[in-house]
Amino acid sequence: MDDVSTKNTLKTEWKLLIHSFLEDQNDLSEETISHLKIRIKDKKTTQVQLQKIKKGLSTDKKQLNQKIEAIKGEIDTITAQMQNLELVGSDTTEATDRLNDLVADGEKTSQQLEQIDSKLKKIRTLELEATA
Repeated sequence: MDDVSTKNTLKTEWKLLIHSFLEDQNDLSEETISHLKIRIKDKKTTQVQLQKIKKGLSTDKKQLNQKIEAIKGEIDTITAQMQNLELVGSDTTEATDRLNDLVADGEKTSQQLEQIDSKLKKIRTLELEATA
């Protein structure tokens, strides 16, 4: 009876996880979505699937962190250019526009990073439950 209860709990958790991922489907690859839709047959399969999903999300997180670092570097460069332009009395409108675009892109990337962190947290919770 305990095994049946565990299976039902896992199925419920998977349904919730799938639902949360499918709400924001644009951030997930087709491969990840297909892995999520697979029915749970045993704990080992579940752990393997969770590891694959976690690896994909971790890769996405790494890429977003790299993008944020690149944005920071470009912001620093443009800020220095703006200071130089102001010193010589030149127009800084173009640099200001580019800086605003970079800030907006950085905010968007940070939000994507937060979403991935949230998904990774859900995966870790499911892993703990699957091993219990």
